[in-house]
Amino acid sequence: MSGSITSASDVEKMKAEKNVEGLIAILEYEKDNFVRKTAIWALGEIGNEMAVEPLIKALKDEDAEVRLEAAQALGKIRNIKAVYPLIQALKDKDSSVRYTAVEALGKMGDPRAVGSIIQAMKDESRAIRKKAAWSLGEITDETAIDPLIQALKDEYWEVREKAAEALGKIGNTRAVDPLIQALKDEDKDVRSVVARALGRIGQPAVQPLIDAVKHENGKVKWGAAEALGRIGDERAVEILTRALKDEDLRIRWEAVLALGKIGKAAVDPLIKALIDDDVYVKIYAAEGLGEIGDVRALYPLIQLLKDENEYVRREATRALGKIGKPAVDSLLKLLKDENFHARKYAAQILGNIGDKRVVDLLIQTLKDENNQVRYSATEALGKIKDTKAVDPLIQTLKDEDFTIRLEAVWALGEIKGKRAVEPLIQMLNTERKAAEFLEEKAYIKKKEQFIKGLKYVHWNFAKRAAEALGKIGDERAIESLTDALKDKDWNVRKA
Repeated sequence: MSGSITSASDVEKMKAEKNVEGLIAILEYEKDNFVRKTAIWALGEIGNEMAVEPLIKALKDEDAEVRLEAAQALGKIRNIKAVYPLIQALKDKDSSVRYTAVEALGKMGDPRAVGSIIQAMKDESRAIRKKAAWSLGEITDETAIDPLIQALKDEYWEVREKAAEALGKIGNTRAVDPLIQALKDEDKDVRSVVARALGRIGQPAVQPLIDAVKHENGKVKWGAAEALGRIGDERAVEILTRALKDEDLRIRWEAVLALGKIGKAAVDPLIKALIDDDVYVKIYAAEGLGEIGDVRALYPLIQLLKDENEYVRREATRALGKIGKPAVDSLLKLLKDENFHARKYAAQILGNIGDKRVVDLLIQTLKDENNQVRYSATEALGKIKDTKAVDPLIQTLKDEDFTIRLEAVWALGEIKGKRAVEPLIQMLNTERKAAEFLEEKAYIKKKEQFIKGLKYVHWNFAKRAAEALGKIGDERAIESLTDALKDKDWNVRKA
């Protein structure tokens, strides 16, 4: 190579051209460390194995940042020739280079590096110990089990966390008891990773975890319950059911979440949990029953639609929606229930299920005394899209509640019933005129906020009507929609 490459932009150009030979030449002749570092980075990005030997040589460069960049690049290329040079780099006087070397070895996944990475677990830098634990988890060699078990007691929480994670990846049963002891860790993030690690080890950990749920330490109980949920073994149902009566609320939460992951064997205790005093226990139980989808949960979940807590009612709604068509008959009866929450959520769920057998009763529900119930019925009919609902929904355009009228416009657009075209054209024209009139009156300062809000309502109706007419696609709407392109409101023009 003639001359000196001193510009990083020249390196970028070589990278774009994948000029590996030119970049290697920079390492050989260039004196500027920044340019050399940039060239090394480019070689790592390109990933060509021609660069391996020059990069290995760069591991001994006098500049620490160059050595660091070389270790990083070799980790990206992952050529086995780099394993021993990277092992040597674990002794580098610069901690950043040692860190990058241990990370590169983890990415390469070569078992020959395990012994040296285990030595790095004793490094004075906690960041290097953490990365060494991570690397051992990537390689998953069983000779690392004992050092990783020792690392569960490291003074630094992130090292303990990575050690637990690595033990879970290796999956050897020797780690079960030490991991259960690590459920006592003072750091909640470490405890969570430990629970995941035990869950990953799986079946061999079930009995020790069942025993751990009986432990006097609350943290151990929480983590054991979480791990049992991750494994999903039916043998845990009995102990988790007992844990639902624990005085510690967190243990009840973990137990009910775990039961929800186990499946049909856990349906009975989950049903019992629906009447727990705690809101979150009820929510988690309903969530689990929805995922399981067993019809035994229908009646208890329907009763939960009358719960005093809104979030409990919502979760019961989602659960019944997941159970689907088997719930339809029970939900239809609920449309006549004296509790308006029950009627509202029944209509909502029926819309989500989408069974056309429910249309007639939902049409009747459009006349319910409660506006929330009428809104849910309107929304449900829009989702089911049966043309039988067009005329009743046209009548709903006159509802006293403007949110219900807006929802009726949307529903008519979803159904695409041609009979709705004229009423929607009339609404589009009327609402636009009303909004424009209010726009002219905006100077009346005393009523400025009121007029602004009212104007927004009219424009919202016009926008919804335009959207619905667009979905229906009837030529009768062309003139009004064309005129709406001149509207002062951008949203109306867009619709």
